[in-house]
Amino acid sequence: MVVKNNNPLDLFHLLPEQRILVCRSCKAGVAPRHLVTHIRAHHRGLYFEFKTKQSAVEWVQNRLLPSLPCALLDPVVESIPVPPADAKAFPFLKVHVRYGCTHCPAVSKREDEIRKHYNACHALVRRGRGGAVANSRGMMRKRLDREHYGDQPPYLPAFYQRFFTAGVKGIICF
Repeated sequence: MVVKNNNPLDLFHLLPEQRILVCRSCKAGVAPRHLVTHIRAHHRGLYFEFKTKQSAVEWVQNRLLPSLPCALLDPVVESIPVPPADAKAFPFLKVHVRYGCTHCPAVSKREDEIRKHYNACHALVRRGRGGAVANSRGMMRKRLDREHYGDQPPYLPAFYQRFFTAGVKGIICF
């Protein structure tokens, strides 16, 4: 069943401090230049206004954008304001569970990526008996890391959010 959409903000939620639109059903931010593409790809069958590309363009330009109290942030031109690490989660953004570095705010969705980050940014550089610590393997490496960092593991499962999931170079996680 196709519905005539009366309120543009039934589909999106505006984060006013960040000036970012978040799709309510996808729980992801949508960059201004991707609004029509997002609507056509994910919500075409839902609303009457999205049946053709031209009608979706008109809806965005004539209904959605004028209904907003501020101009939207363009992540290609402007830097994205990242909230502090201790800030509360945004209720309209999806929360991801992946891996976080225990020595800095870096997060990653893949364990091998956070391991590479740890080795590149936080690995030991001092030399041990018999060669460089960087070349140490297995139990020797773990023992040397424990001596240097204590019992704190290099990374742990972490919760994070991100404003954009696609279409933005250098997606920022927080």
